[in-house]
Amino acid sequence: MKQRPQVPNIPFTIKKVALVARDYNIRYPNGYRDFSHTIKDTLLFLDNLQCDTILFSLYSIIPKNNHILIAELASLTNVKMICLEEFKDFPKRRKPENSIIYYNNDGWKEYRFKQKLAKISTKAQVEQAKRYAEKELPFRIFGNCCVLICGETNIVKYDKKSKTIVDYYGLERAIPPNINIILNPIHDKMTRFEMVLKRAFLSQNGRTVLSVWNKGKIDRNGMKKDGIKPPWTVYKNGSLINIEEIPNDMGLNIGVVDMKKY
Repeated sequence: MKQRPQVPNIPFTIKKVALVARDYNIRYPNGYRDFSHTIKDTLLFLDNLQCDTILFSLYSIIPKNNHILIAELASLTNVKMICLEEFKDFPKRRKPENSIIYYNNDGWKEYRFKQKLAKISTKAQVEQAKRYAEKELPFRIFGNCCVLICGETNIVKYDKKSKTIVDYYGLERAIPPNINIILNPIHDKMTRFEMVLKRAFLSQNGRTVLSVWNKGKIDRNGMKKDGIKPPWTVYKNGSLINIEEIPNDMGLNIGVVDMKKY
């Protein structure tokens, strides 16, 4: 069995997180439907806002365009960690791989992993959920945060009888007490009511759960499901925190969460 890479040592405490999203259906002037058209300007814009961490919505960048981001890292002074997803775009979005790009004493490094679960509806998925806290969560801890990709938050379940969220598989209980941030990048908007309840549940015990997704999801009737609110939620101790959009000329949805304020 292939040995998993060692979890990186993140030698800093996350204090200011940028949330970055866009409409993932738009093909930008460079011909791609990813963040590459404006990645240089985005990184510098957020670095100037003194963000130390950038959380991109998923389907973030096509592998052939990743060099654009890598080339810009040396110019950053405040940004120390970037969370994104590489994907292939033709003919459909597929084969995503998640990436944490981080800075330590040896310079910029990259750590890769993949989403393990999107939902829990089969016996095999139940078994995966049972193993997640022990087998996967330790590989998702970076400094004072952990990363749950998209529907991995479904490991905590909505109980219809009690109308509450329950931790059947021990995910919330397994999160170490020093982890006060959960980064939850998402592919597109999750509309089921229990999703926000799950984020609120995971934010108990002093944690902050930051979720960000792409705009542009189309329903069965061909209508966009974006709504009027920004494409993110932030929960702290079970309560929703309002994070306003920051105006920019890059055509992106950007919000900044200053952890000192919450």
